[in-house]
Amino acid sequence: MIGRHHTSPRLLVVLGSVAVLLGACGSIRPVNVHGGVFFNEACPQAHAIYTVPAGKLLIIEDASAHAVNSATASTPGNPGIVAGIPIGMSLRTNPTGSIPFGSADHVIVSGVGLPIGGGRTVTGYAAPETQVLFLLGGCTVTVNTDVYFSGRLVDFH
Repeated sequence: MIGRHHTSPRLLVVLGSVAVLLGACGSIRPVNVHGGVFFNEACPQAHAIYTVPAGKLLIIEDASAHAVNSATASTPGNPGIVAGIPIGMSLRTNPTGSIPFGSADHVIVSGVGLPIGGGRTVTGYAAPETQVLFLLGGCTVTVNTDVYFSGRLVDFH
């Protein structure tokens, strides 16, 4: 009949499921982190770039990084090229919170020579109140880097 609402048990279950899903979405918050880090010649090194809030689990989905030779990159007309140096940049997370300095490395980019840059899809997890570390390995010169990652925070009990 036109103008009358008919309610079936199936419709109520579907609407109830949608309400549960929408309620769960309220606990998800996007995260976008950018940091610039200076590394000296003593590689490998790690720098904390983010601390996961209490009660939240961080899920990292994408990461990118770029590195140049800091001694020459600021010289006009010089792109900071240094050949023959193996470079690796990654994020280290602590999915369980039980290991003090992290336990899972997620390589962003690696190669030989500076400048170097790249990005990739990552599936990484970091437990509440742990730090996400940015690692650089292989350098023998001072290096300026930029690192980005994005993901989401979800409630964690």
